[in-house]
Amino acid sequence: MPLPKLYELSDQYMFSTKELYQHKQDGWALCETYIRSGFLPPFWMCDLPPINETKPKTITNLIISACIRTSELVMEESYRTIEHLKTIRKELKGQSNG
Repeated sequence: MPLPKLYELSDQYMFSTKELYQHKQDGWALCETYIRSGFLPPFWMCDLPPINETKPKTITNLIISACIRTSELVMEESYRTIEHLKTIRKELKGQSNG
């Protein structure tokens, strides 16, 4: 599958972390890279493959904790969005009755 032009670096080499992840690259290493850069890993990256035994337990636990936090944030935002949409729906019902 070709990448969008936005990600092209040259005619021979292209890069997209999502594309690399989809091709079964080490999701643990990608998550670790985000964490070492001071960021939480993206939600789509947190569905990690089976545990990579080559990483120290402390790093593995850190990655798991970061992915749990990312997932919690996504859930919180999802609940806020649901409540916002319900409010809009109530407002629409009120307008149609008036």
